[in-house]
Amino acid sequence: MKPHRTLCLALALTAWMTTSLMGQTVGEHGYPYAPDKPLAGELEIVGSTLMQQVGSLWLSKFQETHPDVQGTIDCRGSESSLPQMTSAKPILGMLSRKISDEELSQLAQSTKQKFQTVIVGYDILAVIVHPDNPIEALPWNWGNESLWNQGSGKRVARWSDLGDATKLGKDQFQIYLPSKEHGLRSMAERFLMRDLDASQVAIQELPNPADISDAVSKDQASIALVSATRAKSKKVKPVPIQVSGTLAVSPLDSQCIAEGYPLVRELSLFFAVDDGGARNPLVEEFLAFVLSRSGQRIMTYDGFLPLTPSSLEEQREKLGWEVIK
Repeated sequence: MKPHRTLCLALALTAWMTTSLMGQTVGEHGYPYAPDKPLAGELEIVGSTLMQQVGSLWLSKFQETHPDVQGTIDCRGSESSLPQMTSAKPILGMLSRKISDEELSQLAQSTKQKFQTVIVGYDILAVIVHPDNPIEALPWNWGNESLWNQGSGKRVARWSDLGDATKLGKDQFQIYLPSKEHGLRSMAERFLMRDLDASQVAIQELPNPADISDAVSKDQASIALVSATRAKSKKVKPVPIQVSGTLAVSPLDSQCIAEGYPLVRELSLFFAVDDGGARNPLVEEFLAFVLSRSGQRIMTYDGFLPLTPSSLEEQREKLGWEVIK
């Protein structure tokens, strides 16, 4: 996200959380799911491994209302979903990041189809290090979204460059990244590698993002970016982000968004539309469920944040659905 988008999202989520504290339960905002009639057919869901469980829960709950729907889920990573969007049957891609208009245009050209995307929720990200790493926080530069802003313009290339607090001396940063088919890869590269001296950074690539926390727990010089849902183990240490002055905010703090925590990503679904912009009826109905009160509640089961009220209305308007003004 660009800085102004990050700030706007933080403000919107803060307002949403305040509303929750005033009596609206988290995940309860939205429209009830009330389909006109049960549907039948085949529906395929592909993409993000991070979203695999929530996708399975969506499909299972959807099939309770539509028992004649045959659904399959094939999650190999967000990026792997892009070339799979050529199937003749209804298919939805899950992305653990926002897809750009340029990417949708390129996909349309390669598949001879038109595509649309909607945001379905948010995921808080966490920077993790080895539990013995004494670093207390990383500073955040809102101007260029950097975690390595030292204020003096000094380049950071080793743990010792972060000051006397660290006991890791001249060890290189061992940065653990997921392989390129995962949506987290581009975000980890942007947040963890920007402003670092690439010649003095060691990159370790792992095929499965779920293995990153375990790898960091075994390497004292390591650092990685993961979903906060995978940073709760005592085997790793989530690093607070210093957002302003002396305020350092932990990704595990229930009020972290309200306090300005910046590492938040959008979770998206994308799908094909015909030349007139119409969606397959089964895709349309599944989207109605995901953006309903029930579908948004499921987001919270796996530790994600549901859409803010304003974002939910924005997604409904994008789809051409009625919204409450």
